[in-house]
Amino acid sequence: MRHRTITLMLFFAGLTVAARADSLQSGPDQVPLLELYTSEGCSSCPAADQMVSELKDSPDLWTKVIPVAFHVDYWDNLGWKDRMASPEFSERQRDYVRLCGSSSPYTPMLVHNGKELRRGTVSGKPDQNVGYLKVQQSPTGDFQVTFTPSSRYAKLYWQLDVALLGFDIVSKVSAGENIGKTLHHDFAVLDHQSKEAFLSDGVVQASFEIDLHPSALGRRLGLVAWVHQQGDLPPVQAVGGYLSMK
Repeated sequence: MRHRTITLMLFFAGLTVAARADSLQSGPDQVPLLELYTSEGCSSCPAADQMVSELKDSPDLWTKVIPVAFHVDYWDNLGWKDRMASPEFSERQRDYVRLCGSSSPYTPMLVHNGKELRRGTVSGKPDQNVGYLKVQQSPTGDFQVTFTPSSRYAKLYWQLDVALLGFDIVSKVSAGENIGKTLHHDFAVLDHQSKEAFLSDGVVQASFEIDLHPSALGRRLGLVAWVHQQGDLPPVQAVGGYLSMK
């Protein structure tokens, strides 16, 4: 298993997003997706978890950066099973390792808009005028995700992703590298779904059924959606916000 200590220094360009509990709408310019690959079984991860958690208090949250924390499962056989970990999340990280040319997966790992943050510093600016991404909750509870790309992003084949996020999650670890520690998590991915979609009449859309009570984890939930071209991991546009529990 590999560890890496990361100092997170984030610099973002100004963007505009409007968000409500049941309706999320991006502006035309790209909103970066920040992915953390982490595990409760890794002693180097709590510091990275804390840095990402601090984004809850940032005025840039949801408008200039959208964090998501994927808990990987390859630490689970070393004494402590991470209840948020998934083999799907580990495979997603391996896909990024291949894309970014890293030697092997490690934790904590940060990926900003499809690029590995080797020194924790964001370089470059988000793309401009990529298109609008919207999430609308229907009366039946489904979430409709719609992407209206700009003319230069009018490609045919797309992938739409949604992730349910948990906040204020507390774990008391009784084994493994973090034995005796009480860990706190935010932006933890509790459910991730992805669907292929196609550009039709100028829009790309798909409907998702999301269980808003996958477990008792967390006192607050959020929802994130992003869109990328089929066969390509880096997101083109993202949108996110907190959900109100009715």
